[in-house]
Amino acid sequence: MTQKQHLFFFLAAILIAGAGIFALSHRFQPGWLGHGSTAANECACSSSMALALAPAEKTEKKAAADKYPKADPERGHIEGVVILKGAAPKLEAVPGVPANNRDKAICEKHFKDERLVLGKDNAIRDVVLTLADMKKSRKKPKAKTIQLKNKGCLFSPHIVAMAVGSTLEVVNADSVLHNTRAVLEMNFNRAIGAGQSFKERARKEGFALVQCDFHPWMNAQVHILPHAYFDVSDAGGKFKIMNIPPGTYTLEGRHEVLAPFFVEKKPLKKVTIKKGETLKLTFEIEAPKE
Repeated sequence: MTQKQHLFFFLAAILIAGAGIFALSHRFQPGWLGHGSTAANECACSSSMALALAPAEKTEKKAAADKYPKADPERGHIEGVVILKGAAPKLEAVPGVPANNRDKAICEKHFKDERLVLGKDNAIRDVVLTLADMKKSRKKPKAKTIQLKNKGCLFSPHIVAMAVGSTLEVVNADSVLHNTRAVLEMNFNRAIGAGQSFKERARKEGFALVQCDFHPWMNAQVHILPHAYFDVSDAGGKFKIMNIPPGTYTLEGRHEVLAPFFVEKKPLKKVTIKKGETLKLTFEIEAPKE
């Protein structure tokens, strides 16, 4: 195991352990930061946190329209699907909503394990596809605002990919209080009341783990890329990368379980991009051997 991998697992352990200690330390205090409590209102509404009401619907529509740019006839494109080759690995069960969690009645009905989501024909959701050998765009990537929602006591989307310089907007679409804590290349920890939001800019290439300490099963991952040539596969395993300069590149896949960020050996595929053409392909990820 490399030094980077040791660091990743060490920090992940701290994040998870910290959330567990936090939850245990407050399990017998049902009013702590609860709805309507003074502490909750002060924490969630403090001006020092720069929280604001989120225009969620407007942001969602804009994000959908901005996801893929208009095709440039001088460049090429990739359209593909990611599939799992082999049997899905057996994962250890994720603990559900603890019986003592004060938001159990609201959160439990939405609980689900999103670490490995397979669709028809073993299509894989939430794979980050990126051109690994394009370290930096010749043209600075357009800065965007990417929304990460607290919704149903889960983070949505579970996997985020964004370019350096873009902004992560964290929104609480729930009726309960959340906090959002990020470590590694993004570093923040903010409480966020119902209907509120805050923004953080991605300043450096890398990776961040995100968690809610009030609901320790809630987690997400953020991949920060130095260029705009990436996408995250949808529920059907489909992805699209637009307006790539003609040339030969290495397409890399990252996945929370099958190909984690800090594992050096990731699934790769050589691709040749031609002017004005769309390369259609299947990107296979080998199932881990038992």
